[in-house]
Amino acid sequence: MAEENKLAGGKILKIVIAVIFIPGGIIYGGWELYKYMKRKKPKKPKILIIDDSEAAQNKFAKELAGKATILSAFTVEQAEKFFAANSDIDVIAIDACVPGVEPTTTPLVRELRRTFKGLMIAISGFRGYRQDLVEAGCDFGCVKEELCGKFLEFLKI
Repeated sequence: MAEENKLAGGKILKIVIAVIFIPGGIIYGGWELYKYMKRKKPKKPKILIIDDSEAAQNKFAKELAGKATILSAFTVEQAEKFFAANSDIDVIAIDACVPGVEPTTTPLVRELRRTFKGLMIAISGFRGYRQDLVEAGCDFGCVKEELCGKFLEFLKI
């Protein structure tokens, strides 16, 4: 740490110049240090997963821990509340059969797609249901076992 005295307008100012070593071999001082400390850290993507299977939700949360913020909705009502309260959702994954709508979540997909411009993924073990959700507004469909891989692929996390 170095200290310098400067004369400014008849007053003595004490300026402290700090130099900090950051892992990776970069030395920051003065303005560069300030910019480094103030830079925004990349935000984790926020993912709304609408699926009534507790086992599937737990699997998604475990595999994506630390990489994304997961909002787990088990019913259509919960999904609507999460969606209304979180305008910064990046991705929605939606199972075809969730309590609250009969027989599938097609009406919910249409409702969400009216305002949601992000990636929407249909998840179901039944290809016909996935196709119905894609036609209703999802960008593509996959089986639940492939979902985390799709998140990693598209979100680069």
